[in-house]
Amino acid sequence: MPVRLRVQGTDFTFTDPDGPRSLLGLFGLDWFTGEVGALRERSGGALSPAAAQRLLVLLAEREELYRLNARHVPVVPPHPRSVNEALVYLHSRYLALQELLRAAIERDAPVQVLPEPPGEAR
Repeated sequence: MPVRLRVQGTDFTFTDPDGPRSLLGLFGLDWFTGEVGALRERSGGALSPAAAQRLLVLLAEREELYRLNARHVPVVPPHPRSVNEALVYLHSRYLALQELLRAAIERDAPVQVLPEPPGEAR
């Protein structure tokens, strides 16, 4: 399911689609189950600043898996037009997610994780 993340009280947002282009999925993680789901459950459905910090650590620990999986993301023209363009795009999304999580930590604000209606995720 696509999700939209928002740092409470700010304009920081991040949308993660579902399927093979899910950024979290490329790390072998899911917003609603497993380690990330457990982090959210302990924080009442959002990611507390401590949970955001733990997620940054999980992502760093799984970067090799992300790199391997990113090479296999389908290239569907017109965007991205090539595997290299897809890799650059995915890396920019990873940096954006890191920025959002760091903003939550710096502001001591939770990250809301909201289901995105199908067809609205970018």
